[in-house]
Amino acid sequence: MTTEPSTSPKPTGKSSGAWLAAEGLATAASSFLAMVITARLIGPDAVGLSALALAFVQFAAICASSFFQDALVQRPELTPRHHGAAFGLMLGVAALGYALVYVAAPGLAALLEQPELAPLARLAAPSVPCMAITGYVSGLRMRQHGFRAVALRLAAGNLTGAATGIVLAMRGFGAEAPVLQVVAACGLSAALMLTDPLAWPRSRPGLREAGEIMAYGGVRVAHQAVYQSYYRAFVLAVGTQLSAAALGQLHLAFRLVDQTRNLLHSVAWRFGLAQLARLQHDHAAQAVAANGIASGLGLVAYPLFAGMAAAAPDLVRTLLGDAFAGMALPLAILAVQTIMQLARTHAGLLVAARGWPRLNLYPTAVTAVAVVVATLLIPMQTSAQAALVWTACWLATLPVSVVLVARQGGVSFADQLNPNLRSGAISLVIGVAVAVISTVLPSQWSSLQRLLALVSVGVVLYVPICWFFARDAVVALLGPRLARARPAPRA
Repeated sequence: MTTEPSTSPKPTGKSSGAWLAAEGLATAASSFLAMVITARLIGPDAVGLSALALAFVQFAAICASSFFQDALVQRPELTPRHHGAAFGLMLGVAALGYALVYVAAPGLAALLEQPELAPLARLAAPSVPCMAITGYVSGLRMRQHGFRAVALRLAAGNLTGAATGIVLAMRGFGAEAPVLQVVAACGLSAALMLTDPLAWPRSRPGLREAGEIMAYGGVRVAHQAVYQSYYRAFVLAVGTQLSAAALGQLHLAFRLVDQTRNLLHSVAWRFGLAQLARLQHDHAAQAVAANGIASGLGLVAYPLFAGMAAAAPDLVRTLLGDAFAGMALPLAILAVQTIMQLARTHAGLLVAARGWPRLNLYPTAVTAVAVVVATLLIPMQTSAQAALVWTACWLATLPVSVVLVARQGGVSFADQLNPNLRSGAISLVIGVAVAVISTVLPSQWSSLQRLLALVSVGVVLYVPICWFFARDAVVALLGPRLARARPAPRA
């Protein structure tokens, strides 16, 4: 059986990561802007209600997308019958996901005693089949390392969705505005994905090939289902204890952190999985490549989140106003937790690229159980308490992931820890410096003036601190770009 030429892996390059980074940055910036403007216009109560609807629907949408993407990228070869099988599975997953959301919406609304929730969830239901289409096509295209095509389509959809949400909020829509933002973004992205020739298979599906895709994709779906469900179950359960305003503050704190984390993590994961999958038969080379990914991610992400935690009060007041001042503490807690979570990215990439996605699933399942139990047993009255419980559950179950990846994945404790040490030190120094400076700034300054001063301090400190702690990593990251920028010697 021959491998389909159009979907065979090709070598990856630096430009692939640049396209992913550009798309992620455009998406994060537009989503962040839409979130801030929409939240100011519709208020905390409507934000909390839309958060409940999207927590339910996006869980199904993300699971539908993740079924295909990594499974298609990771396979050593992809035949025409694999392609046909993936297309058939995509249609089934899309139809099933939409039907489940539509049927379950009234029951969820009754359970939470929120009658407005049912029409909102049904309004968001089309995003589920749209995400299935996007995951299927982007998996095929990223297998070719065609990141430019994927990035442009996703960016167009997300920018359109952000504009839709802002316009609707300005026209007086309440909780519907964030929901329709998601539907517009997913719908346009899916429509553009279907214009890709790779979307349409040229062979009938094979049952054996469908089983092979389901074997890997099923585990990835289970992992995403558990990961996404315990966050959304946490939000839904906390929603029975917190006021709508407090829930809205907690949701926005998660959103602000997740928008930034998802930008960095998705670039590292999509680019890294394609790169490491090429090396899946050479574990030593894989480990070297994974360490490089961890170093680059750490140099960018850890100081950013450390600064976010230290400047949280001024950041929140500048972006959202005094009505959301209670969001500052949960934002700081979640930013610190995100640094530790991102430190696990390269280990998760290694085991996924080696064909062992279950090693990412098991620790996530343990964390999910801990979060659900804690939510049922611990009373929470503020958004800060909820963020603290979330972080404590993640920390308590972290050893499970470390031990499992070391013993069954072949990634030693040292290999899991060492790539993050210098980035952790850099983020600690910057975070402490920003926090100290924030205590001596003039009290009469506005929150915007304080935030600009803190950002300036962080930026000024970043370069010399990175050079001091991780000079070789900086040179390795920027060396090829500097070499290309340097003029060629004259003959």
